[in-house]
Amino acid sequence: MNVLHVGMGKTGTTSLQLYVFPSLILKGVIKAYNPPPLHILLDNAVNGLVQESELAPLAFAQERMLISNETLLEWDPALWEASADRLLRVFGRDAIILITLRAPRPYLRSLYQQMLHHGKIRPPEDFFLPSQTYRAVRRFLRPGELDAIDVDDFDMVHMVSLFTARFSRVVLVPIETIGELRFLSAIWGISDDVRAQLATDFSSAPRANTSYSRLAVRLTLGRERLLSAFGVQSASSSNMQMHKALAHARGEVMPVRSRILVSWHKLMVLLSRYGPRTGYQLPENLYLGRHMARNEAFYRSVREASDGYLSFLDGEANGCTPSALTASEVDSASCS
Repeated sequence: MNVLHVGMGKTGTTSLQLYVFPSLILKGVIKAYNPPPLHILLDNAVNGLVQESELAPLAFAQERMLISNETLLEWDPALWEASADRLLRVFGRDAIILITLRAPRPYLRSLYQQMLHHGKIRPPEDFFLPSQTYRAVRRFLRPGELDAIDVDDFDMVHMVSLFTARFSRVVLVPIETIGELRFLSAIWGISDDVRAQLATDFSSAPRANTSYSRLAVRLTLGRERLLSAFGVQSASSSNMQMHKALAHARGEVMPVRSRILVSWHKLMVLLSRYGPRTGYQLPENLYLGRHMARNEAFYRSVREASDGYLSFLDGEANGCTPSALTASEVDSASCS
C-alpha cells in the first residue's frame, strides 16, 4: 500500500514532512518515505525534466511507501487534472491519495504570500485573475511557475473529484484537525499511543515556513516598486527554474542561487516571526473567483466531519460524493 500526500500547500505540510512522516519509518509503519531516486525524478517530472516512463518501474517496486510533496498537486488549478492523470499513470489506481486542506480564503491568501516568498513580486490583483483576463495573458505565463492563476478555476470540489474519479481511496484532512493526526490511524491503523506521541511531537515542533506578515508584504511590494522605477526587478524562483532546466538539458553544473533573493527572504521571515505580529490580509474587494461560496460550503462539510477527516472509497464517503457535500441539507457528520 503506497500513499501519496499531494498537498494542498500551505496546510501544515512542511511540519508533517519534518516532524511526523519520518517517524513512521522508525516505528515500522512504512518502509520508505520520499525514497530519493523516485522522489527526485518525480519532482523533475513535474517540471518537465524527465519522462514518466522512468518513474513507473521505480514506483511499482515500492511497498508501504509514503511520498509527501505539495507540488504533486500543482499550485495552479489549471494544472490539477494533468497532475491527477500523471499520478495515476505512475502509481496506479490503488495508491491512496492524502489531501490536506484549509478554508479557501485563507488558502488563497497564503498562496499569494508563497508567491512573494518565491520572489515573484506583484500586487494581488495581478496574481488572482478572472478567466477572461487569464486567457488574454496566458501566453506570457510559464506553466507550473505560479506567475498567476485563473481564480475562476479554483474549485475545490472539482479538484477532489479529479482524484476520487481516478483513485480508489482519497482521504481529506482539514487544517483544524491535522494536529490530531487521526488520519494516520485511518490509513495505516496505528495505535492510539503511537498517534498521541506523534501528535505531541507535531504540536511542540517549531513553526515551519513562516508566512510574510502585513509589514513584510508592504516592504516587499514597496521594494519592488522602487526597483521598477530604475527599470529592474527582483530575481525569482522562475528565473532559477529556467536556469536549472537549461543546465539539465546541457549537462552543466547548476548555477548558484541568488544570495540577494535568499537574504531578503530570510530578513522578511525574521521580521514576520519576531516583528509586529499583524497578519497580512488580502484586500476586501479583491475578486476571488466564481466558486467561492461552493468552496466554503465544501470545506465546511470537510471540517465538520465527525472523525476529523473524510475518507472517500470508490468516489464516495458513506454515500456522499464531493459535490454532494456542498448541499446545505447534507449532514456532513454522516459522511465520514
